[in-house]
Amino acid sequence: MAAKYLAKRFMADLMHLSGVLGILSSKRFKGRGVILMYHRVVLNTEEHGVPLQPGMYVLEHTFERQVRFLKERFHVVSLPEMVAILRLGKDMSGYCAITFDDGWRDNFTNAYPILKKHDMPATVFLATDYIDTDKWFWPEEVSWCVSQYHDKGMIPALADTTRIGQLHQYGSCPIDKKFLIHTVIERLKEYSPADRDEVLRVLKASFPGRVRERLLMSWEEANSMFDSGLISFASHTAGHEMLDQIDKEKVHRELESSKKSLKDMLGIDSPIFAYPNGRMTDEAVSKLEELNYTAAVTTQRGYVLGGTSLFGIPRIGIHEDVSNTTPLFLARLTSGVF
Repeated sequence: MAAKYLAKRFMADLMHLSGVLGILSSKRFKGRGVILMYHRVVLNTEEHGVPLQPGMYVLEHTFERQVRFLKERFHVVSLPEMVAILRLGKDMSGYCAITFDDGWRDNFTNAYPILKKHDMPATVFLATDYIDTDKWFWPEEVSWCVSQYHDKGMIPALADTTRIGQLHQYGSCPIDKKFLIHTVIERLKEYSPADRDEVLRVLKASFPGRVRERLLMSWEEANSMFDSGLISFASHTAGHEMLDQIDKEKVHRELESSKKSLKDMLGIDSPIFAYPNGRMTDEAVSKLEELNYTAAVTTQRGYVLGGTSLFGIPRIGIHEDVSNTTPLFLARLTSGVF
């Protein structure tokens, strides 16, 4: 991984210094806008002694540098404004919108002060059943448990519990904790919700008594952000369910319940949605239209331009290991290689 990062950084630096990156970016954003997808803005790369998933965060100082860059190079607007421009068929050149998925507490404690300092709008997609609770998303639960198995040298037991046989090969040799966590989480994403819940139940039973810290924001914090006029909120389902893994009745409940919570707790009737894990389905689109949603964003990488489907709007994911320098960040925005 280190070699891959260094190669990308060298290439981005070279393209930046030669001016190629600047030329490419000026061409790339002619007629195109871009929506950035963030998750967390953190101070450290670990939480409770557990490494954070690389694709889930940027460091606070990285985020501020990126905000400054965006302010200089793009016309940053709110996501609702971006959607309105798309719907009207106007030229999207140079427009940018910032989004955050899930509703992490550090969006309030770390990202929001930076956005406010630079007067930059953003949209936060809330998984509403988690807001104002000490509930953790299942990948964070798994990360903590896998970390315990790793530290205690119990990888064969972890392989048996998760039914991921390939982990047995690491039972008698060192394995990087980040790699192990990533491997288990990615495999569990393909399990049915019932099977995944059973695996998680057994994992958690192995290490009882853990004190929980609230990781998601509260409604009071969300209201404070909303009252600033800079931050808008939108739906990311109620329980962060992957919509291609649940039946149509539950899809309806997930979409309806989250919309109602936003109305009850923030007084807004947000028409925009973000698919958890980007799992977009025809059934979900039909339900979104039925419930008067008017647009939805995906995790599919791409740009916003005339003809982009309102229920399949692409974004570009931003995380620390692909964007922690200005050349890398610009390369991430302009090139499919990064």
